[in-house]
Amino acid sequence: METIQYGSWGRCLRLAGDSVEAIVTLDRGPRIIRFGFVGGQNILQEYPEYEKKRGNPDWLEMLQRCPDFAKLVGNDEWLNFGGHRLWHAPEEMPRTYWPDNSPVELSCDEKNGACLLSQEMELSTGILKEMLLQIKNDQLTITHRLTNKNLWVVELAPWAISVMRGGGRLIVPQEPFKKHGADALLPVRTLALWSYTQMSDPRFSWGNRFIQLKQEAGGAKTKFGVLNRQGWCAYALGDDLLVKRHPFEENATYPDQGCNFEAFTNATMLEIETMGSLTRIAPSAAVEHTETWALFKEKLGESEDAIAACITPLLEKIQP
Repeated sequence: METIQYGSWGRCLRLAGDSVEAIVTLDRGPRIIRFGFVGGQNILQEYPEYEKKRGNPDWLEMLQRCPDFAKLVGNDEWLNFGGHRLWHAPEEMPRTYWPDNSPVELSCDEKNGACLLSQEMELSTGILKEMLLQIKNDQLTITHRLTNKNLWVVELAPWAISVMRGGGRLIVPQEPFKKHGADALLPVRTLALWSYTQMSDPRFSWGNRFIQLKQEAGGAKTKFGVLNRQGWCAYALGDDLLVKRHPFEENATYPDQGCNFEAFTNATMLEIETMGSLTRIAPSAAVEHTETWALFKEKLGESEDAIAACITPLLEKIQP
């Protein structure tokens, strides 16, 4: 664990295991800007040029429609720097888009290799965002915490978003197939589609065992969501394979028509999004959502048999 200067991001904290490293920004955030093998590629997308792109039309239009929000943020706009960030769901403009352009508060537990990143309370929502990070056995555990600083109850869900580097392929498990019978009368698969999603999009592969989505340069925007009971997803980029584990609660209520996993892609990147349950948070109380990341050197095939043969043994190595 060390403080470094990383690229154009200024002060950053580097957490490293034997073979992997995570770099988190300190001058803005909380945000993980890099995750990869030491000396290898960053599997997360970086957008340092966004610092120079203030004044995008969508943001200016939103500020004009919501002048009170503009007063709160001082006309500072939310910018997609890439990396991994924490939001709260369901998505709504402008509530979701509180800027994370200010320095974070950092506290470290060097003995256990853990750090806590805290953002200033969002003035428009009264929510405090925090990320607790720890690398152990070359696996990165991220606990996403939302604390309600209001004097009233707030209902929301923690929403963890990873902006993945372009050119890769997402793999999401389908629910296990079961033949029609007395124990297979009710639906087990939840699928949510956005208005701009076309199921005929050739970047999708709607398999019997997996849903796959490729990120392609210049591709149009698309998004889908599922109720992921299997609690994992993967992203293949060259010979790097990121496998994430995330929780599923059987009796929980999830946002967006019951989704705890969503993915969005555009011309330059693909977002992997996991969600906690919609929770009524009392004043001063908090809700948490945890992901565990593991990075492997694997050349993942495209057939469903090849995917299962590769990923199934890897899941046993990841502590959920």
